Amino acid sequence: MRNRLGEFEFGLHGVRDNTKADYLGRMVSFGDFLVDRGKRSFEETERKDIDLFLSGYKNPATKNVFIAVFRHFYRDKPEKISHLKIYEVELEAINPGDILSPEEIVLLANEAGKKRELYKYLILTLFESCARISELLNLARALT
Repeated sequence: MRNRLGEFEFGLHGVRDNTKADYLGRMVSFGDFLVDRGKRSFEETERKDIDLFLSGYKNPATKNVFIAVFRHFYRDKPEKISHLKIYEVELEAINPGDILSPEEIVLLANEAGKKRELYKYLILTLFESCARISELLNLARALT
């Protein structure tokens, strides 16, 4: 199974390192599931194995990520994944009262800055740039 995971990782062209790590982690958990079911390789996977594995997750968004990974992993074996359909994800509406005000952001940043000055600047940068934490971290890695 390790060899197949290595091939999978090598085949993830144009995918960021953190995404590769996430995909590999998901396939490792699927591999552990298969081993528990008595399978010795990913090639022994049957459609019912994938369905049973996905049934262990309640969140449709989580299932969708696994489906995307399976589609890439088994792209040369469409019979194993052709039945998989993306789940509809219900987005929760955000009320304006649920969003922090600029004043609350400053209070939060000042409080975080008491622990470590860098935290204050991270919070303010995230707020001003509307960037995700991962985007900011990737930018920091690119600059080093």
